[in-house]
Amino acid sequence: ECDVLTKDAYDVSAYHVPVRLFYPSLPDASIVQTEQTPLPVMLYFHGGGGTAGSVSVYHQILCRLAKHTGHIIVAPEYRLAPENPYPCGQNDACTALLRLPALLAHHHISTNKLVVAGDSHGGALVTNLLRDPRIIKSGIINDISAQVLIYPSVDFTMSCPSIEKYANGYLLSQARIN
Repeated sequence: ECDVLTKDAYDVSAYHVPVRLFYPSLPDASIVQTEQTPLPVMLYFHGGGGTAGSVSVYHQILCRLAKHTGHIIVAPEYRLAPENPYPCGQNDACTALLRLPALLAHHHISTNKLVVAGDSHGGALVTNLLRDPRIIKSGIINDISAQVLIYPSVDFTMSCPSIEKYANGYLLSQARIN
C-alpha cells in the first residue's frame, strides 16, 4: 500500500494547483532528510474527459503506479470543465510542470529522470504541454526523459479513421465520446 506523504500547492494568482506526492515507499519519518534523495519522478495527469476524475479517484491507481515503477508520482489536481473552461486545465498543467523543480527542492528530492504521463484527457494535456511555448522557452523540456500516454484523447476533431474502426466493443464507445 502507498500513503500520501504531502499535499502542496503551486503559487499561481488565478488558481493554486494542489498536488499529491505518492512515494514508492514512504521515507522513514524518524530520519530527517538533509540531502537530496535521487529518485525518478513522474508528473501524472489523471483522465476523465476534462470534466470528471480527480487525484482522489485515482488514489489507488497512483499508489500502485508509484510502487510498481519506483517513481515518486506528483499528481496535480487540475481544474475541470465546464465550470473551468479551456484553457484552465491546460494552464494548470503548465503551471504544475514549471513549478515542479521548486516543489521537488522543497521536499529534498532530486531526479535525473523526469517522466510526464497521463491517461485519456491527461494524455491530451501531456501532448499539448510538451508543445507549449511556455514549457519550451523555460528549458524544463530538456529535463524530461520520457512521455507516457495511456489511451490518450488527442484527436479533438474526432475525424481519424480509428474513431470509426474502434467505435464499439471497447470500454469507451464512439457514442459516449461524441
